[in-house]
Amino acid sequence: PQSLAHRVNRQHHSHHFVVNGSNAISEETTDPASDTRPPIASVLELPADSEPTFTVAWRGIDDSGIAGFLIWVRVDGGDWQPWLETPPDAIELQTSAVFTGTPGSSYEFAAWAVDLAGNWSENVNLRPQATTRVRE
Repeated sequence: PQSLAHRVNRQHHSHHFVVNGSNAISEETTDPASDTRPPIASVLELPADSEPTFTVAWRGIDDSGIAGFLIWVRVDGGDWQPWLETPPDAIELQTSAVFTGTPGSSYEFAAWAVDLAGNWSENVNLRPQATTRVRE
């Protein structure tokens, strides 16, 4: 099957899967059938300098609940690349992962989220939400 990143790159929405997680904040106030507002996703702050292996964490806020995330990375100012996506069959929504970088390189991260109604984050023009440089 196609990955979430591939589907997102082709149409920016219409992927739907349901899981729950600790950093996926939802007040569960809106029925997904009537939710038209997009979720807000962000990568949590990273230290200016990191060891080669460090943890990246993210969160999402939405009225009906977060269904999944797509986490992007950019190395040394290059092109944005999808790094990690929430598996559609996950029991719990993943909100952090360990990243291994190369000493001397800089890393920028950004997050997209999809909510239980299938609405995607509006930040399709990726901008760094967290940045770090791996110590040499």
